[in-house]
Amino acid sequence: MAPTLPNGPPTGCSRELRSLEWPQLTQTRVQRLAADDGEALSAYRASLAEVMDSALTPENVAAAEALLDALEQADHAVLLSHHFPWHICRYLQGKLLQLGWYVQAPQSFQHQLEAAEALGPRDLAIVCSVNGTYSSHYQPIMRALFESGARLAAITQNRHALFLNRVDVVLGCGNSNDNDVGKYALLMTIDYLVMSAIRRRQLGDGTR
Repeated sequence: MAPTLPNGPPTGCSRELRSLEWPQLTQTRVQRLAADDGEALSAYRASLAEVMDSALTPENVAAAEALLDALEQADHAVLLSHHFPWHICRYLQGKLLQLGWYVQAPQSFQHQLEAAEALGPRDLAIVCSVNGTYSSHYQPIMRALFESGARLAAITQNRHALFLNRVDVVLGCGNSNDNDVGKYALLMTIDYLVMSAIRRRQLGDGTR
């Protein structure tokens, strides 16, 4: 008999954990594992292979180069994200720093808002959100970005997010977040961005 699942997170969980989309987690991956771990893992591998194949399309490769162009032209740049993608942005920040490019990556809402408010027309903001939900969760930050006049770039799977109408460069990161595999496509996309930045530095056209 398959084990039963709780209706919500354990009562001892922190506020941060209890704020997660628990029904979505339990009704998809966790219930699949509880019912048939072999089938669940097969579905997970299939989703992972599909999203990785879709991450580096010719369109995304061209967009990555356009994003690096915008980064080189900016006086100052900031990475804005939330949840797990923020950690990937920190990884990108560290790699770019090794190449001599400083990109700010604030974590808290307040620090991200302050960074957005400090931007000007010669600066660049890069919003990283797999599902494209950053704009709805952090509307004050988005308003500050739009009012700043800074150039905007986005790294996302959601090509239909409304805020993209005001974005200069859109870099895709796969086509599906089924089974929560979007984070791997995002990391693969960021790795390609890093490799492209390294190539530019080696060719001598990426100094700032």
